[in-house]
Amino acid sequence: MRTMDFGKWQELYDPGVPCSIRYPHLPLKDYFLQRVAEYPHRDYIIWRDIHLTYEQCNFLSRKFANSLIRIGCQKQDRIALMTGNVPEYIIALQACFKLGVIAVPLNPRSKAEELTKHIITTGCSTVVVLGSFAEKALEMVQGDCNPLENMIVIDQAEHVGIWNNTKLYGWTDFIDGGEDSEPDIVVEPEDIALLQYTGGTTGFPKASILTNANLEAGAIMIHSWFKPLLGERVIKCLAAQPLYHIMGFISSVNLNLIGGGTIILVDPPTPENVIANINLHEPNCFSAVPTLLFNLSHYPSTMRSKISKIAILLIGGSPLPAELRQAFEQQYHINIVQGYGMSEVLAIAMEPCLGPKRQRSVGLPFPDTKIKIVDAEDYTIELAPGNPGELLIKGPQVTSGYWANKIETDNSLQDGWFHTGDIVIQDEDGYLFVVDRKKDLIISSGFNVYPREIDEILYKHPAVLEACTVGIAHPKRVEAAKTYVVLKEGCSVKANDLIDFCRNHLTAYKVPVEVEFITQLPKTSIGKPDRVALRRMAKKCPR
Repeated sequence: MRTMDFGKWQELYDPGVPCSIRYPHLPLKDYFLQRVAEYPHRDYIIWRDIHLTYEQCNFLSRKFANSLIRIGCQKQDRIALMTGNVPEYIIALQACFKLGVIAVPLNPRSKAEELTKHIITTGCSTVVVLGSFAEKALEMVQGDCNPLENMIVIDQAEHVGIWNNTKLYGWTDFIDGGEDSEPDIVVEPEDIALLQYTGGTTGFPKASILTNANLEAGAIMIHSWFKPLLGERVIKCLAAQPLYHIMGFISSVNLNLIGGGTIILVDPPTPENVIANINLHEPNCFSAVPTLLFNLSHYPSTMRSKISKIAILLIGGSPLPAELRQAFEQQYHINIVQGYGMSEVLAIAMEPCLGPKRQRSVGLPFPDTKIKIVDAEDYTIELAPGNPGELLIKGPQVTSGYWANKIETDNSLQDGWFHTGDIVIQDEDGYLFVVDRKKDLIISSGFNVYPREIDEILYKHPAVLEACTVGIAHPKRVEAAKTYVVLKEGCSVKANDLIDFCRNHLTAYKVPVEVEFITQLPKTSIGKPDRVALRRMAKKCPR
């Protein structure tokens, strides 16, 4: 057995972080009611000039839950949440937890066709939608296969009545119609709480099944990780990442089921909005993707802001360029912590908040998280530290599969191990380094080429702002690397010069055969470079 012993990396945990956790095994609604009882008058949600305490949010969530019962919603029914980062999202989510109703977070900026497919796949009978996306939602219910029975519209009272057999309600009237009493619904830890869609970076998104117990484990793991640094301070999370994305959810709403802190909602996450909220509310915890960090580093008001008061700046979603990290840490003296997770697993690893960090590492596996690294082509072969292979994971935070997708479930979950599809390296001390997505791997002349390795080299070039590499068909090598590059403003360089730059730093078979300049990279909903979109672009481009 070559899998690294648990104790090896746990010796490097910050003092106070447990090696193993005893989980109370409670439904999420019990955690929220505990926080309401402990901190009834503490701010739970801050959004613009609105402050909602725990007690106030519980009052609204109770009434919303009872209104859902009134229109026929039952335990384990599915409700789509199609809003941005607004208080109503959290109110509706807590109502779902109270009833044992399954919440299905959706990106409201997706195309109506995509959203309709998600709703049909998960069997949602009700959708909560922000008024500004109501027209798109109405487009979704126009077809003959309309599955939606109810639509609850926030902020636009004119959308009421019946539309193609779907009943439309205004948010305020819907809330007002509910009783102010705690619903008498028994929710078990094993009940499904969330159907979290994957990012779709390797194909069409899948709905990961996450139970109350999965979310409980993820919340306790992250809270335990932050506790040595935050101590007794009240957690104040700046939620700039979308709550419909797993990173935005686990680092704010889910975390505070345990932490009992405050969630400061930001939407859209422009540098102006982020800095304004930092100056006004002084959060001590902030999660971001590298793109947002880059934008903040080039925003003039960041220098004069209170950003240095943030205790933990959690970075995830995509690799953080070393140069950007170093510059930000030196400029603002912030404790940057890289994390690693995914929709199916919530939290996998994180850098110690106080202990040593390693360049380009995503940190150490969380407590109770078993991992092994195997040969990407033969899962029976476990690899020794220092060798790249596919990461397999087992733990209380791991999904039980994908909703209505047995084939993908069987492919991803084998013998109790979840196959992440990520190629990683674990060093002798247990630190993890994500090399690339398995499906992004380029096999050129029989050799493995990892796109991220090429991207990291190009980020070192003074003229390069962004770089993203994909595989393209090649007559001699079968497959070869092509890199899309965005240049820094005012900079100029030839494609061949960048290829030569790579040639000076990479083995010959890894050097991209093409570099194409574009004005901006296509991004996913949280700002990750979208390799699927770039591969489509590459296929359309004549060579």
